[in-house]
This record gives sequence, C-alpha cells and structure tokens, in this order.
Amino acid sequence: MKVTVDTNAFPIDDLRNALEPKRFEFVSISVSKRELANTSLEYSLAGLRREPETAVWDEPTWDECTWADDRDQHLLEKALEIIGDGSFPKLRQRATLSSGQRRQLRDAIIACTHVRREHDVLLTKDLKGFVDGGRRERFRDEMGIRIMTPDEFRKEFIQREAPG
Repeated sequence: MKVTVDTNAFPIDDLRNALEPKRFEFVSISVSKRELANTSLEYSLAGLRREPETAVWDEPTWDECTWADDRDQHLLEKALEIIGDGSFPKLRQRATLSSGQRRQLRDAIIACTHVRREHDVLLTKDLKGFVDGGRRERFRDEMGIRIMTPDEFRKEFIQREAPG
C-alpha cells in the first residue's frame, strides 16, 4: 500500500515502524521538502521516497517537478474546486495569491500528484481542506482519493491487528 503523507501529518514514526515491514510505503511529495525545510519536522522526510510534484507556474523547484498534461490540469482544477469550495481564483486571476490560497494550491498539487502516481491513501490532518463539508466524499467520488487522518489510519491498520 502506498500512502501519500501531507506535510501536516508528520511525524509518523510510529506508523512507519509498525507498517513498513508489512509492505506499506510512505511517500512524500516534493512540495513537502520546501514546506518542512528548516523546521523541527524536516528529519521526518528522511528515508521517505519523494515523488516529484505536478508543475505549477511559480510554485515548484523546476528540477523537482513533473510537467502537467491535460489530465493533470483537470485534476488540479478539480482539487482546487473541492478544497476552496468553489471560491479559489480561476487560472487567469492567480497572479497574487494570499498565503492561505498558496497553501490551498499546494494541497491541490499534493492531491493531483497522489492521483497521478496511483497511491492508495492520502494521509492528512487538514480537516478544513480535505475532510469537512463533504470534501472527503467529493475527493473520493470525483477524484478517487481515499483520505484518512493519522488517527483513522492508526485505528484501521495498527489497532485492528493488536491482540486482545
């Protein structure tokens, strides 16, 4: 099972220790490297395979991204629609994004890359962007993304195997 780890889900040492021996693979998207650089959680990326993010103008480090095709562009726009509940600026209006909109864009990039790389679960603590208001169900139904919080993931994949 391949699990995309959103930046806010770190640290996940307990999950990695318990599940990597059982063929679970925890993967970061290159946007996480930028977001965690020079933070106390930067070490959490050690040993994780990193997938190149979908390229978006003025966002990625160009040597750490994958050029988008029409499908990726559609997925990115769909993710932005879900995350922003329809209020994210349209393509031609994105010259100056607020810091909150920039975070939404990065979340959408992670979701798009997750789909492109055919991972199984997107692990996040971002309830507002990925879960609340029916977003989890929309991501599942419209993009095929299974979203779980770290606690939900622990309950399903670790605690169910615990004896007793």
